[in-house]
Amino acid sequence: MPLFVRSPAFEDLQSRELFGCGVLLAWLALAVLFRAARPQAEHGAAATYRRLLAALLLASSCLALPWLRDQLPGLADAVAPLRLNVQVLATAVPAGPPGPVQSLVISPLAVVALAWCAVCAASAMRWSIARLRLSRLLARAVPAQPLTQLVVLQLARAIGVREPRLLLSAEAASPFSCGLFAPVIVLPATLVETVSPEAFELVLRHELTHLRRHDPFTHAVARACAVLFALHPSLPRLMRELVIAREAAVDAEIAPSNRAAYASLLVQMASQQRFGEALAHVSMDDTALARRIAMLTHPSIEKPARGTATLGLAAAAIVALGLLAPRVLAEPGPGRAQQLAGPDPMAEHEPEIDACYALAREEDSD
Repeated sequence: MPLFVRSPAFEDLQSRELFGCGVLLAWLALAVLFRAARPQAEHGAAATYRRLLAALLLASSCLALPWLRDQLPGLADAVAPLRLNVQVLATAVPAGPPGPVQSLVISPLAVVALAWCAVCAASAMRWSIARLRLSRLLARAVPAQPLTQLVVLQLARAIGVREPRLLLSAEAASPFSCGLFAPVIVLPATLVETVSPEAFELVLRHELTHLRRHDPFTHAVARACAVLFALHPSLPRLMRELVIAREAAVDAEIAPSNRAAYASLLVQMASQQRFGEALAHVSMDDTALARRIAMLTHPSIEKPARGTATLGLAAAAIVALGLLAPRVLAEPGPGRAQQLAGPDPMAEHEPEIDACYALAREEDSD
């Protein structure tokens, strides 16, 4: 629920108050939207991936709802009869002897905003380290042989995607693709010697399908949104389901030509995967290997309409809550107004003011 401060002593906290409101609303929205977009047996992997990504984006946008409401004076007037007054949201703490700063105002919403910024900064640093490691890996990788690059070129034309650079790396545990503007496919250096030509073609088709679906871009967007919800209890499961849906959607496109060979390839890639890494790229990893193989053997029919409608209704309800909920004002009580505002600058001139009023009354009586 948007919470607003309307007091001269709190004017410097206005932005932090609104920010704290947005954080609380976004965290509530992520839990609700993830529940509305959670995978169902009757939903296809591609539709599930789109819904989960939409839930993450919608929850992130809720951070701006309190600010948006504050910028709409017409909306504020429309809900004025619903206004509430709560005097416990801000507390004034004496700050010592009189001086430029007369009191310290502590607001729970401002504390929430500052704590959220600290957590997000730590999460962003962790993600930056992952990106730095990826950059170093790409810098140390070597180009593939011309014959292998020719195979990639032919498959890219067949799939309808721009030809990517093909690199070989001794540090890569599994094949992966990356690059928002210049697509790159990185393969383990020993992959060509350890798999059959048919399996090698399946690997390339898998990574090229990721590029055709723009998965490196959507993965980067999802990771950026995840930074905003660091420590959220629903985030780990949402990101895991997002990766499973993304990989299963690619599996559904590649596997029908040879399901048994593709399932064996997934097991082989899983045996080389390093567990527990925060990847900055789209990897052909072992995420929920049993579920992915089960999806290959028992493909589901996509029915996205119902799940999309549920997600849309949940998002509409959250937006209505953010824009139309009653305002809560944190205003000082009568006994605390003087403490928050500081000493009256006109107090020393009260005798002169009283004398002026007395003179005015005498002249009026004449």
